[in-house]
Amino acid sequence: MRLTWSIYDTRDVRYQVRYAVSSSVYGPYEAPESNIVICPAGEISGTGHASLTLYQDEWYLFYHRMGQGKTGYDRQVCCDKWEFVHGHPVPIVPTDGGSC
Repeated sequence: MRLTWSIYDTRDVRYQVRYAVSSSVYGPYEAPESNIVICPAGEISGTGHASLTLYQDEWYLFYHRMGQGKTGYDRQVCCDKWEFVHGHPVPIVPTDGGSC
């Protein structure tokens, strides 16, 4: 099981998604030390408020981000693939275009 949540405030450029894993939906959940799913990159900030879904054997993360050069509640909705290497998640680099 994978559990995701956002930290910081939606108006904060540090807003980002974290994760924890468990063998049962009831827990206990363990959060790795480096458990960032997606975080600000370049001019893209405020990457949070996510939903994780499995589609045709691939994981996708739908999330909000602040519009480029914007702050506060000017949000865009995006979707990026969340990849795993040997069962370990690879942090997502937020898209700058197409999927948003």
